[in-house]
Amino acid sequence: MPGPSDWLFSPLTWPAQRRLAHARLLPESTDLAIARVATACGFGDPVALRKQFHTHVGLSPVAYRRTHNPPEPTTAQ
Repeated sequence: MPGPSDWLFSPLTWPAQRRLAHARLLPESTDLAIARVATACGFGDPVALRKQFHTHVGLSPVAYRRTHNPPEPTTAQ
């Protein structure tokens, strides 16, 4: 039977990990402003999101977006 030693996250850190996972997904898949991402993911403000992102991902949300959701190339007409 699985027990606490089998859990990936503790019950106290699980909500924060879920918010951060959602915050990683939105810049990859949408063009939402980072302030909107912060609100949508339950962070109090963009600064709180940036601090958590930098601590756990190693990049700011904007840098993460540039890496994982590059702008579409424009074609000359």
